[in-house]
Amino acid sequence: SNNNDDNEAMGSSNYKRDVDTNNKTNSLTLLGAEDNPNPEIFSSFSYKYKESQMRMSKNGNSIKDVYELIANITDPEHPLTLQQLRVVHPNLIDLHTDERSNLDRLTVKVRPTVPHCSVASLIGLCIYLTLSRYLNMDRVKLSVRMAQGSHNQEEDVNAQLADKERVSAALENNALLERLEKMMNLCGRRS
Repeated sequence: SNNNDDNEAMGSSNYKRDVDTNNKTNSLTLLGAEDNPNPEIFSSFSYKYKESQMRMSKNGNSIKDVYELIANITDPEHPLTLQQLRVVHPNLIDLHTDERSNLDRLTVKVRPTVPHCSVASLIGLCIYLTLSRYLNMDRVKLSVRMAQGSHNQEEDVNAQLADKERVSAALENNALLERLEKMMNLCGRRS
């Protein structure tokens, strides 16, 4: 989907962000102080899925199913879900089957509530962990990334989330894994 569709899907123009290319750093902070003490809260909504979002891939996945797996992950800074904060949305998920490899190519775009969010990597990692536990990863190539223009360090966060070795190492960190489990369990999911 294009950026205009992404902004329309969010129902608010304040989700369009300008990327600050002068504020790049080489390291990312996974855990940080509350960046947004008063986030805009959206009521849980009954989204009317498009037919294409409900259609099953050759591997048995749909955008609807993926969204429902991640919508109720709890935000690390607030007792709210990613759905309530509109950090995730069905229109920010892309799913198609690669005809050559027969793998589902799944991309989940994340839209933090503020462009300087210090827990963007943590949210992306939790989405990755949740989906890797519930989907058949032998049939899925998963990419979790920041939506275009949504974060000041978008390129750095995306590079971190795309680096399989860093993701694997992060998931071996017991303290971090415990925090991710809390984000998943608070939403009623059992791992």
